[in-house]
Amino acid sequence: MNLSEKVNQALVVDDIPVNVKIMSLLLKGLGVEVVTALEAEEALGKVPPEGFDLALVDIQLEGEMDGYQLSQKLKQTHPEMFILGVTGNRVTPEFIEEAIKRGMNHVVEKPLTKDSLLSILEKEWLEG
Repeated sequence: MNLSEKVNQALVVDDIPVNVKIMSLLLKGLGVEVVTALEAEEALGKVPPEGFDLALVDIQLEGEMDGYQLSQKLKQTHPEMFILGVTGNRVTPEFIEEAIKRGMNHVVEKPLTKDSLLSILEKEWLEG
């Protein structure tokens, strides 16, 4: 699958720099241009008027806003953006349901791999 056909630009937000690097490298390896941020406020300041096609957002962001709050703000101005929550917690159906209620489109566990990312995106977004 060529993700870059559907995704021109993605936003990656995580308060741990190594996680940002890993997610960015995964997306860049799939041909996607990546914009990164270490906190929600920084991320909001980097959103272009046209928005992003995809956002990978750490659910437990440190700072003024957590990942859920950031997702809600992003959806207010760009409802078409696919937001994939990223978490170190075990993902259960209830966890996914809560994330969707709070503004995300789906959730994936860390550590994120190329296969896990593509599987979720194909199943929940690209084929939908």
